[in-house]
Amino acid sequence: MGRQLKAAALTLLLSVTSYGFGVVCYRLGMAHLLFTPPFHELEQLLLWLLAALLCMAVAGGLVSVLLRPWQLASVAFALSGLALLLGWGLHWRYAGLSLLYVLASMASTVWTQDELAQRVSFSVRPMAENWRWVTLTLILLAVGSFYFGFADHVRDQGLSAPEETVNELTGDIAGEIVDKTPLAQLGVVRKAAVEQVQQVLLGRLRALIAQVEHYVPPVAAVVLFLFLTLVTGLLWWVPMPILWATFALLVALHFAEVATETLEVKRLVLS
Repeated sequence: MGRQLKAAALTLLLSVTSYGFGVVCYRLGMAHLLFTPPFHELEQLLLWLLAALLCMAVAGGLVSVLLRPWQLASVAFALSGLALLLGWGLHWRYAGLSLLYVLASMASTVWTQDELAQRVSFSVRPMAENWRWVTLTLILLAVGSFYFGFADHVRDQGLSAPEETVNELTGDIAGEIVDKTPLAQLGVVRKAAVEQVQQVLLGRLRALIAQVEHYVPPVAAVVLFLFLTLVTGLLWWVPMPILWATFALLVALHFAEVATETLEVKRLVLS
C-alpha cells in the first residue's frame, strides 16, 4: 500500500469518526427531551458522547503523528471538520463551531509534531497531552449543540415540567395547607378547597417558571460543560495505551514503521 493510499485511509478513518461525533452532537441538541426520570436514555447518550470523544482522540492521534508534514494532517482535519458538520447538520452556527475544532486540531498537530521532532525516541505522550485542548474544544461543540437545542425549545414552547409530577406535587402541598385549616374536617368542602389551593399554586409555579426559564439553558450548559471537563480530565490518559497498541499493530501490519534518523549536531569544542 503506497503512502498516498495510507494517508487517504487515515483521513477516511478520521472523517468517519468525526461524522459519528457530529451525529452525537445532533442528538445532544434534543437531550432536553430526555429530562425525565429515570434518565436512562440521557445516561446512554452521555456514554455515547464519551465513547465518541475517545474515538476522536485515537483517530486524531493517528493523523497527528503519521501524516507529515503538518500541512498534510491539516487537510485531513479540514475534511473531518466537513464530515462533522454533515453529521451534525448544515447550519451556520454549527459551521462556526466545526471550524473551531479544525483550528484546534491543526494547532495540536503542529505542537505534537514539533515535540516529537525534538525527542530521541517516539512517545504518544505529547499527542495525548496536546489533544486534551482539542478534547475541550469538542466538549464545547457538544455543549453548544445542547444549549442551542434547549434554548430554541424554551423560546418556542417555553419551559415545561411533567404534568403528572407537577399535579401530584402541588396536590400534596395543597392538601397539607388545607389540613391545617378547619376545612379539613369537612369532606366535600375540603376537596374543593384543595383544588382551589392547587390552582393557585399551579399559577404561581407557572409564573415563576416564566420568569426564570430563559436562564435555565445557559446554566444547564455550564453544568454539563463542567461535568464533562471533570470526567475527561480524570480519563485523559485512557487514549495513551490504546494508541500504543494501535501503533504496534500498524507496525506489525507494515502500515507504518519505526524509522531511525541520524541528526547532525554542532558543538563548540577546543581546536
